[in-house]
Amino acid sequence: MSCARLFLAILPQLELFSSAVALNKNNSYSYYVGLKRGDLVRWVADHDIYEASGDVLVGVSPNYRHGIIMEVSTIDPNHVMIMCYDCKKRREGSWMILNMVHDQFEILSETSDG
Repeated sequence: MSCARLFLAILPQLELFSSAVALNKNNSYSYYVGLKRGDLVRWVADHDIYEASGDVLVGVSPNYRHGIIMEVSTIDPNHVMIMCYDCKKRREGSWMILNMVHDQFEILSETSDG
């Protein structure tokens, strides 16, 4: 049995555990715990230093932004509205709409009941 068929066979069982599966930028599946209101998250906004790696620039020292999930989309649970609490001091907007797959934010702390 191929990996794709095996994955599709166990997908319904994964959803029972309030987990989510999404296709990421590299066209492979990412598995993560479902997003809930109140979760503390962080994401990379930019980098302080970039270095050359072949023909590409790669960020070395990331600058993180932190926020709390205020709403999770009912249409696509990968999209969330976040209240960014360290963006104001950088003169950025305090409300962000992020996508789990494309913005690659990570959950630092989860709520128990969302």
